[in-house]
Amino acid sequence: MDITISTVGLEELASNNFSIYPNPNNGQFTIQLNQVQEHGSKVTITNTIGQVVYQAVINQKVSNIDIPNMDKGTYILTLENQNKLDRQLFIVK
Repeated sequence: MDITISTVGLEELASNNFSIYPNPNNGQFTIQLNQVQEHGSKVTITNTIGQVVYQAVINQKVSNIDIPNMDKGTYILTLENQNKLDRQLFIVK
């Protein structure tokens, strides 16, 4: 299993497998996959203390996510597909 961890400033994120925009955001954002997986990609969002705040399987190249009342802070989005994990940080203001 490959694991990739990307660090982030306040600039827009870019990853080998996906991007998140806008960043920072208010709990409404878009995930854009570079490649759609046949069986979908599992998305898990956790806060900085490891609590899962959102999980879904996405099957589209572009997915709009809306998590109402999301607390301000830094979050980790993990994308899992075909035994590969890719992570990016994003900020909710």
